[in-house]
Amino acid sequence: MKLNSAKEVWIARVIAWVVLGAISCGIIFVTTFMLGPSLFAVPNLSDKIAVAVYCPGAESTSLEEGASTPTTSDPSGTYGHTVEITCTFTDGSTKIIRNEQFALAGYSSSLCV
Repeated sequence: MKLNSAKEVWIARVIAWVVLGAISCGIIFVTTFMLGPSLFAVPNLSDKIAVAVYCPGAESTSLEEGASTPTTSDPSGTYGHTVEITCTFTDGSTKIIRNEQFALAGYSSSLCV
């Protein structure tokens, strides 16, 4: 299609910008209001992501959560709990996902998704 006048060119540009804006708004809407909340609907998503990253092919896993302890030396500071996942493989070997690895997998997955 050949555009014959400057008016037709500007109309085509406006239509292209409106279409691009609508697609961008749709992507933002879907990721914010549909994809984001659906991630919180999955129970133990952080556990599953950590196991998939650090123990691919594990036959079974067990989760142990520790007590809430202070994360700083300040008594009015924040508190956090510890998590340790033990992965068991088919050959009987085990691998332990430490608290730091679990936190890294959980936080990075929430940022990447």
